[in-house]
Amino acid sequence: MSLKFTIERAALHGAMSALAKVVKASTTIPILSCVKLASENGRLTISATDMDIFMTLAVDVAGEDSGAACVSAADLARIAAVSPEGSQISFAAAENVANVKVGRARHRLETLPVEDFPALKAAKNECLFVIAANDIIRAFNACFACISTEETRYYLNGIYMHADIDKEKARLHFVATDGHRLTHLIQETDADTVDSWSKIAPGIILPRTAVAHLQRLLPADGAIEVTASASLITFAWADLTFTTKLIDGSFPDYRRVIPSRYEQKVDLPMAEARGLVSRIVGFTGRDEKRKDRSIRMSLEAGSLTVSTGPSAAEIAKDEIEIQGPAQPVQLGVNGAYFISALETADGDVATLSYSDSVSPYLMTYPADPGLTRVVMPLRI
Repeated sequence: MSLKFTIERAALHGAMSALAKVVKASTTIPILSCVKLASENGRLTISATDMDIFMTLAVDVAGEDSGAACVSAADLARIAAVSPEGSQISFAAAENVANVKVGRARHRLETLPVEDFPALKAAKNECLFVIAANDIIRAFNACFACISTEETRYYLNGIYMHADIDKEKARLHFVATDGHRLTHLIQETDADTVDSWSKIAPGIILPRTAVAHLQRLLPADGAIEVTASASLITFAWADLTFTTKLIDGSFPDYRRVIPSRYEQKVDLPMAEARGLVSRIVGFTGRDEKRKDRSIRMSLEAGSLTVSTGPSAAEIAKDEIEIQGPAQPVQLGVNGAYFISALETADGDVATLSYSDSVSPYLMTYPADPGLTRVVMPLRI
């Protein structure tokens, strides 16, 4: 099927910048290295997939002829990237070749059969709701650091989403854990959304890779339409549709990890505490893959002192002023994990709650009541 259109360089460059990252450069299946271009009534739909993620983006073009073609995503992205700003890109494909013109420049691309391109999947309308873009971005940003990368526990390799009603309040939950730390974010929603989620109970696990793509793709504001089934979830806004397969597994009962009782609590000024721990972690290395990253936190009336852990070759120590706690205590923790617990939260204060040095530490935020974090202790 022949295809012919003209498109503004900015439109093609923006579309390919969004789509090309879905295409895996290392794929051994030629058609998966391509994008599918389909034009109809002055609209060009560009599609890409790696068989786990299916993404389409529509842009305006000049040319009323209908047609389709599959060309290398990398080649088309490079053409758009190097073309002069404000230029017009003309595309014409027939049989096995596509000719691309940009001013006096000429490019010749190989095409692959359109019928070989995988059929794009979309989630069945089992669960349908609308969420504000800034709400879902905030949830993803809050949870992302806690998503596990351990392949043997694949069911932790994503964000767990579910909905419920508690004390007549409809709530949407986002949870992530790697076994060493946990983030749980609750956002208010409506009863219709909770009812819709009941069709795919108990919930879904959105893969880490999909979350990373959505973090770069989602608009800063506006409404996002979400459609989910037991195996797929689709996010749609403006001219873009993003569908991903879900993780087929059971997320553990995260509520059992969150402490319900604790003996003491202390308010920490987040910026100062984050800076304090960061300075000490500079000695142990903030790289979470390093073995020596433990720190010792000494809490006394009026001060928080942080020092390197017992296995550090060199010693670093610093402190800040705080209010409390009632009883002095020494706590051991992964410094990088503690820093992440002091990030992506509203307000200036975090409340650290604990029972002793060997029980999980709870972090809550007075200005961000829907956000809860748990950090596991380290022996010091």
